[in-house]
Amino acid sequence: MPGFDQLVVGAGFLVDTDIENATKGNCLIVSGTAEPKRIRHSSYELRLGEAHVAPLAASKDKPFEFTIRELSQAKPLKLSPGDIARLYSIEVVSLPANVVAFTVARGLLFVEGLTPENTYVDPGFTGKLYTTVVNHSNRVVTLDWGMPITRLFFFKLHTAVKDSYSPGNRKEIDQQVGSEVSAIVSTPDEARKKSWAELIEDARRLPMAGNQIAELVVRENQRMKWGVGIVGAYVLFSPFVAKLIEANPGLKASAAAFGEDLVAKIFAALIIAVVPVVTWLLRLFGRRNGQH
Repeated sequence: MPGFDQLVVGAGFLVDTDIENATKGNCLIVSGTAEPKRIRHSSYELRLGEAHVAPLAASKDKPFEFTIRELSQAKPLKLSPGDIARLYSIEVVSLPANVVAFTVARGLLFVEGLTPENTYVDPGFTGKLYTTVVNHSNRVVTLDWGMPITRLFFFKLHTAVKDSYSPGNRKEIDQQVGSEVSAIVSTPDEARKKSWAELIEDARRLPMAGNQIAELVVRENQRMKWGVGIVGAYVLFSPFVAKLIEANPGLKASAAAFGEDLVAKIFAALIIAVVPVVTWLLRLFGRRNGQH
């Protein structure tokens, strides 16, 4: 079987015929994982095969970890708001030492509020490629197994590189930057330990409607304070008011008349509100009985 350099002559970006010839010759993409109809113009569409998902961390003392989710036609991937996911390809890419590749995420991922990465593939790399996405929307986004997630472009170099791909950890390249859970993400126990002011400040730092939520809580708290104040004033002064009314016959008669009038108005309002509802219910049950 001819090698890659015999299948693809010359340097530069590969077009559809170059990619087709190379994949048929078991180059660029490992035989059995490629799908010819995914060759588009000057790129190849990689399909979603597996996902590693890291939801928003629940606590500061828990490490940042990805959970493997095996997908199928009956089991798609569902990403909740804030989820971070590595979307792995079905295809196994295998690049010669004189080919570098680039990925460009599909626009439909952006439309759904996902922020996918565009990345590169070093010469000599063999394995499945992944595209990292973050769900910045306020919806649960569903991605189906086998759907195209990114387009892969190949560029043939004029010569093979001196050092082809090897994992970053072998070259002592940092594979993760330092991070910790933000104070605004707390477990129920952590939240209970915070003061009211701290919780309000955390709410204000939320990326979506944080200021509005905090302001609503502050206003509701002020209303509750007014209500508590009114009830407290009533409990405190009602005995003195009652004694004052009892000692003054004229005031007592006026209060009694006011109370009777108030009760009568409340009773009338209840009748006005209840009678139409009862009438409607009787008609409804009457129609149902007539149908049966």
